[in-house]
Amino acid sequence: MTALDHAGESLAVDAAREQLRKQAKSMGMRLVSFTVTEKPIPDPSLEALPRADHERIAVISRDMRTRPQEHLAELKRLVAKYPHIPMLRNHFAGALEAAGQRGRAAEVVAETAREFPTYFFAFCNHVMLLVAEGKIEEARTLVEGGPRGPVFTLTDFDPTRETFHISEAISHAAMVGHYMLATGRLDAAKVQLEMLQETAPNSPQFRSLARAMGQTHDDLVGLSAALLRMAADHQRRSERRKARAEKKPGRTTRAKPQSDAGIPKVRAPHSSATSGDAGAGLFQA
Repeated sequence: MTALDHAGESLAVDAAREQLRKQAKSMGMRLVSFTVTEKPIPDPSLEALPRADHERIAVISRDMRTRPQEHLAELKRLVAKYPHIPMLRNHFAGALEAAGQRGRAAEVVAETAREFPTYFFAFCNHVMLLVAEGKIEEARTLVEGGPRGPVFTLTDFDPTRETFHISEAISHAAMVGHYMLATGRLDAAKVQLEMLQETAPNSPQFRSLARAMGQTHDDLVGLSAALLRMAADHQRRSERRKARAEKKPGRTTRAKPQSDAGIPKVRAPHSSATSGDAGAGLFQA
């Protein structure tokens, strides 16, 4: 398995680099190198649009999460006008999500991923959606099959690129982290969580993965505590029975077969990678 290794302009990314190296080495993972930038990466399909539409899209990108209702109709119009630009569809999904229409947003995410399987954000959003819905095998098919093979690093997703935007790195780490958590690979999920903590501690992606991992930890701690309480209660009952038997001389007490009757059942935690605020700003473009 591979691990992320970023060398870029962001000081936070660079600070995380050595930590990732140490973690990857301890886990027997190989490192790959690429550059992460905070500068805009040109999109030829957007650059070719009329200036008025290009400028409107820039405004919508900035405001769609704080004022989604104002932009839904316009985004729908732009998607119909430029069906070949997947970013507009992802913006539409993001605005739907921010407006509380999560069901419709999920439909748009899935549709976009099917129609544009190599569009990075649609891919990540679709995997996150599947994990949140508990469709782990479908998510596994995407992550471990990918457009060109397994997509555990950014360069796995697109080996023709050496530079990626910071938003791509954040979305990818969140997607891989949730997937690893859902498939029981907690150490690998922790690598992604620590990378997000270094690069984007205030992002919904970090909060979502941290919450999911925290819930898993809390469930396990709760289960352990419940089992300890059960064992202690059972021991106390046994001691009381023994003490009562000793107070009645001459009476033979036959040991009863052990049974778990009366011992409360404890359900093992369901450790899924559902994001605590799935949909709260997770659909990116």
